[in-house]
Amino acid sequence: INAVVDGDTVAPAYATVTLGAGGLLGGAAGGTVAVSNSPTMEAGVGAGTVVDAGGVLSLESDAYQRAQADGLSAAGGLGVGVGVVLPSATAGGSIRTHFDGDLLAADSVDVRSKVDASTRVDGRAGGGALGAALASATVAATTSPNVQTYVGGSADMTATGDVTLASLVLTQADGRAGAVGFAAGASITDVTVNVTLAPQVET
Repeated sequence: INAVVDGDTVAPAYATVTLGAGGLLGGAAGGTVAVSNSPTMEAGVGAGTVVDAGGVLSLESDAYQRAQADGLSAAGGLGVGVGVVLPSATAGGSIRTHFDGDLLAADSVDVRSKVDASTRVDGRAGGGALGAALASATVAATTSPNVQTYVGGSADMTATGDVTLASLVLTQADGRAGAVGFAAGASITDVTVNVTLAPQVET
């Protein structure tokens, strides 16, 4: 379930940082915020466990992963103004659904993993000064769940109908950054966006 912060709907794992600085000679503001939503989930029947379903045997892992980070840094001064922000978010972890036991009887078998994972990162930086200004925003969004759905090598299954194994994985990663600098002398802006979408799925 998503949360609501200051009237805005945000991810269950959410963090924000807002920084500002100013001075006659110079101002500098820098911040780092990191968010991770990486659970370890397992639903399964262990080796040596005897099951007589007499109907449908169903095993399911259902993971909803959202990680969101937001960063703002701004600074100003007569001489130098430096604003730097480095937000990051990760949705990873391990989700396993498996059957390793002895199934004596079942009409059908359904073993599945359902994963909906995403990250969103926003970073904004600003710097202003009469002399020199630097504004730098570096954001990183990584979505990389490890999903395994399987019947183990030690399992013994008897079913009159279908045996279904399925991994249903939906992933998304979104990174956004902006930097603005104003100066009478020199102004430098730097933006780096790293977005990684690397789920590992084994069925």
